[in-house]
Amino acid sequence: MSRQKAGLQKEHDLAREIHDISGGKVIPLRAGWSGNSSPPLPDLLIPYKGSLRAIELKTSGQKRMVVDSDDLEDVLHWSMEMNEVPTYPYLTVKFTRYEAQTYRLTKPWDIEASLKHMAEVQSDFDTNFTRGGNISFGHPTHYDCDVTSAQVSPGDGLAVLRDLKEDSFANIDIGSSDTVSVYDVIKQMP
Repeated sequence: MSRQKAGLQKEHDLAREIHDISGGKVIPLRAGWSGNSSPPLPDLLIPYKGSLRAIELKTSGQKRMVVDSDDLEDVLHWSMEMNEVPTYPYLTVKFTRYEAQTYRLTKPWDIEASLKHMAEVQSDFDTNFTRGGNISFGHPTHYDCDVTSAQVSPGDGLAVLRDLKEDSFANIDIGSSDTVSVYDVIKQMP
């Protein structure tokens, strides 16, 4: 299977896992890949906790995975331009035989600052900000890090939802309900 097809399959599988684990309450949309449509799009769009999460998914089985800052431009641009509903950009990193980890790009207007923050503060992987302005993640098999093995993980879908839920910055409190639809958010906006 080609790398592109494997990536598309992982996006599809992750969307299905999130939908299934949430009992159909969270419905992720696989938005496509660069070149698939004229507007820049992230890999997955997930309405969750009153906001829209735009996710760029990167997978690897190699010893190190380098995510080029250019690969994140679509998710950042899309998130910054979306003003109908609060939208936040994320990077999900998935290594073979390990649980997916999801990190919000904390300063979408400054990709370098976002990646430095991810490397220094957020990431559970062996992570470096490179001289070329990219971010490098080490496979947990080869580097000492605190990432859960896929053998004991309840699944990547639950791991992504866990990481999104723990991001209190992006979770919007617009009512007493634990879950809020994007429709409810739009209704309450001026």
